[in-house]
Amino acid sequence: MGMGIGGFYKQAVARDFSRDFQMRVVRIGPGVLNENDNVFITSANLPGYAIHNHEVPFMGLGFNVPGSGHFPGSAGWAVTFRSDQQLNIREKLVTWQQSVFNAFPDSAGESTGAYGPKYTESVADLTIFDRDGNEVRAMRLIGIYPVEIAALDYNTTGNGAVVEFAATLAYQWWEPQAIGSVIP
Repeated sequence: MGMGIGGFYKQAVARDFSRDFQMRVVRIGPGVLNENDNVFITSANLPGYAIHNHEVPFMGLGFNVPGSGHFPGSAGWAVTFRSDQQLNIREKLVTWQQSVFNAFPDSAGESTGAYGPKYTESVADLTIFDRDGNEVRAMRLIGIYPVEIAALDYNTTGNGAVVEFAATLAYQWWEPQAIGSVIP
């Protein structure tokens, strides 16, 4: 009638648990961030998938009918970065953002509102690994671009903590990837 402590322990040892630090963002964007930069990413989530539910009433009962699928959070995928000393990571993101929509008049000869090309390589590769560092799942976010790059907070009375900043990225959809396909 249920699992006892011994059964729980056997399953926990055999299958283990996924830990909060066992995901890596391997690369983002059209050559924006790569596996050498992922040390600066402190947190991100593994996106989900949902199906719209439609209730269809019939003879006083509500029947649930599946509708179209969608990717919740695809308009605002949050990633937190550690800021490197020279602010190179942030500058890469800002430059990418400007290539999507340039709101800086007279920069690079483009006027305000110059939409840049959508790159087929605008993707983010994510990987989940086990306790031995082996990749167990991989995912690719398709059509990704930066929506917002948050301000950097400095404090002249601080204690030397590493400065972090958030970035919000949007994507169109995600696809599962074959094991070993996202890690070079």
